[in-house]
Amino acid sequence: MDIETFTLSEAPLNWDVQFPFPNQQRRIIEEAMREIEPENPPYPDIDELLSDALRPHEYYSEFNRDDEVFLWRPDHSHSVDLYSPNQMIAIEIEKTERKRVVHDLLKIYNGGLTFVPRVRYGVLIYPAVYISGTGTIHNTFGTNAVVADLEFYFRPLFSRGEIQDILCIAYSRSSEEM
Repeated sequence: MDIETFTLSEAPLNWDVQFPFPNQQRRIIEEAMREIEPENPPYPDIDELLSDALRPHEYYSEFNRDDEVFLWRPDHSHSVDLYSPNQMIAIEIEKTERKRVVHDLLKIYNGGLTFVPRVRYGVLIYPAVYISGTGTIHNTFGTNAVVADLEFYFRPLFSRGEIQDILCIAYSRSSEEM
């Protein structure tokens, strides 16, 4: 799988981040993304494949119904897609619509607001180009849209919460455009 990545402190955002995303975990996640081979768009199996690739690195998954991903229990049944309690990293995988990216960002942010903060770093994984199940290409997604959402929705919250940095990963199959 082809990927392009950036964090909040890197271009195109260049935010002032005091504690950047951990390099070792970044390499692990990026390598796992490069190695998986999901089915055709809209990649219904990407959660399962990434879960399998990250399990040896102590990431728990919603796909496997691991209790650790339910960060807000017993009050709420919401979960993140993947979670490393040791690294305090929450991963959200978007396969469908751009509007869900804001929802994913809020879940990551909310993970840092639990009574005992459980999330310090987030990972937002999204398609470089959204291709529906019928093969229709939607070019309103991708990194430009994610950057716009981060700037508008997340920047005002960033200095007021526990989230230190977010790794953004745009993915596509080798035959698609990034």
